[in-house]
Amino acid sequence: EFRRVLFRSSHQAVDRRRPLRLQGAILSAALILAAGVVLPKASDAAVGPAVPQAPAPACIPAIGIAPSYVLGESAADLDRDLAAARELGSSRYRFDVDWSVVERSRGNYNWGPVDRVVNAVLAAGLTPLGVLAYAPDWAETPGTGSFHGAPVDIAAFAAFAGAAAERYNGRITDWEIWNEPNNDAFWAPRADPATYTALLQQSYRAIKAVQPGSTVLAGALSPAENGSGGDMEPLTFLARMYDAGAGGSFDAVSVHPYSFPAMPTDPATAGWNTFQKMPGLHDLMAAHGDGGKPLWITEFGAPTGSSRVAVSPEVQAAYLTDGLSAVAGLGYVHTVLIYSIRDSGTDAADSEQNFGLLDFNFTPKPAFGAVQQLVAASRC
Repeated sequence: EFRRVLFRSSHQAVDRRRPLRLQGAILSAALILAAGVVLPKASDAAVGPAVPQAPAPACIPAIGIAPSYVLGESAADLDRDLAAARELGSSRYRFDVDWSVVERSRGNYNWGPVDRVVNAVLAAGLTPLGVLAYAPDWAETPGTGSFHGAPVDIAAFAAFAGAAAERYNGRITDWEIWNEPNNDAFWAPRADPATYTALLQQSYRAIKAVQPGSTVLAGALSPAENGSGGDMEPLTFLARMYDAGAGGSFDAVSVHPYSFPAMPTDPATAGWNTFQKMPGLHDLMAAHGDGGKPLWITEFGAPTGSSRVAVSPEVQAAYLTDGLSAVAGLGYVHTVLIYSIRDSGTDAADSEQNFGLLDFNFTPKPAFGAVQQLVAASRC
């Protein structure tokens, strides 16, 4: 019934663009996990390796969960996932407020699927992050062959964003505008920062008219690369957003700094690793007067299983420990949302089904305990 559950490729995009790294290199990078890690500033000589330092009191940013598609999840499974998120130490839960589900025909809103998730998230004591995204057939670029064609009616999307802010006023106050618009899998046929900026500007005004104190996130930037089909690298995309006038139309920039199967701070990957480009993203924001605005990591994780980009359960735990330890030293990272709380299926060969901290049957992987321990030990 729901289109996005059938196709999602932000992580597959990394799969098809990144050669498999040697497991020995991955395992050696895992030795970082016991130490605090600091990422270099973009202005330092080269985008150099993260440097292990002596352990210090760590202030892990607010932790949350970016689950797989939840609008079609059973109530029982949703409640168990939310309970696990709370047990982990999460404070936030990200989910789609899917335009293609809510407004299948122009002007006719069906909020029921989203209402159910919002109510469950709030009942679990978590703060929701609503992702406003995905055009219905009547408002989508035709003929792309994608489940996520770019929207062709920006005013209609902004009206939808304003209607969502009105309906969930006082319940959802954090909003993310689209998901990975720099990835052609989510903005087909190709990334278009100018059109995305126009959509952001109108949506920002519509949301702020109803919720002036809300937080509007721009970007949700994928670890894409220039010259790869219709994708665009995150720094390039953000720079072109600013060129198109995006400044003043967001409260934070969000990013999905996946690097698997390589470790987030692996120095051998500095040339392409989006995790290590985060200082550059914030430097770009500062150059445009937005240095006081934070970055939000709204997806981050690594798949287990048997796919060519999978890591072992032990390395998944080390990967998350490495990344969370590194961002603890970045004062401008506000939130980290882990993708995902639970595997979405049982096919070990499908990387997308294996990002969970729990397996499909709710059995914890080592990463669950590793993240839980980091959150519990965090001293802020």
